[in-house]
Amino acid sequence: MSRELLPEPGTSQAVGACLTLAPSHRRISDVMTASPYDNLLKRYADYAPVYDRQWARYSQATLARALEAVMVLSTDSRPLHLVDVACGTGIFADMLRTQIPHISIAGVDLSTDMLMKFRDRFAGDTRITAHAGSAENLPFEDHQFDVLTCNNAFHLIADAPAALAEFRRVLRPGGHVVIVDWCRDYLSMKALHAYLRRFGRHPRRIRLMREMAELVTAAGFGIHEEKRFKATPFWGMMRIVARA
Repeated sequence: MSRELLPEPGTSQAVGACLTLAPSHRRISDVMTASPYDNLLKRYADYAPVYDRQWARYSQATLARALEAVMVLSTDSRPLHLVDVACGTGIFADMLRTQIPHISIAGVDLSTDMLMKFRDRFAGDTRITAHAGSAENLPFEDHQFDVLTCNNAFHLIADAPAALAEFRRVLRPGGHVVIVDWCRDYLSMKALHAYLRRFGRHPRRIRLMREMAELVTAAGFGIHEEKRFKATPFWGMMRIVARA
């Protein structure tokens, strides 16, 4: 299978019948017809066996910032219910369970291949479950989670306002969303954005931090933090923490 010059460190899509599906107010199959994620699915089928090793440095640098934010939100021993959207193989969930013993995690992804790795990683751990679904159509009832995280994937989402509406729907009142994503405020990311818009096989939107903050605010969240950082000399990132 041919690949683009710059591979994609994020996660994405496909439904696996063998994976846990939480009760949903909508059918996952409804959003899978004529999917905008087909090319991305093919890519992550290839990535799944090598993703953890190939993107180890990048993942550690970016996910450490997401973990830092969740740790601040988890300040006591009260059970913390978290959903990780675009959970991939479970690198972030593994970091979370090591640092926060009282956490329960629902991992959601559209890639069956990535979710299989996630499920294998947490076999026997009843606190951590794998769910097939898209950011725009999360397979959960309303107000189930204290925290929602979405790391290294928001630029891949086809319908950002719909995804943010879903994020708010599944969070409990006063719950928090933590988004770590690519940031076009950096020159390197401006160049990557231009390249991918011309040659990329999957549509992406690498946003300025101001643009991301406007989207989050328009979805009804109150922003607590907007922060830029460099994950590596090339990867310019942002972290936004907001309250439902």
